[in-house]
Amino acid sequence: MKHIREQLNFFMEKANCSAAQLARESGVNAVYISRVRRGVRKDIASSSADALREAMYRIDYETAKQAMA
Repeated sequence: MKHIREQLNFFMEKANCSAAQLARESGVNAVYISRVRRGVRKDIASSSADALREAMYRIDYETAKQAMA
């Protein structure tokens, strides 16, 4: 499995998603997300990683659903 940093960078570019939007959806602080993306934070709590992955899934699902409407 890819590191959460790679997942965040890929997703946020693909979905045109901001750190603020992902923070609102996941409950993880936007500054923390930015630090993880830049590699400043190398270790991330599994609960935060899980929250971010779930939020990325929800945002991606909603984006796809809107595109099909």
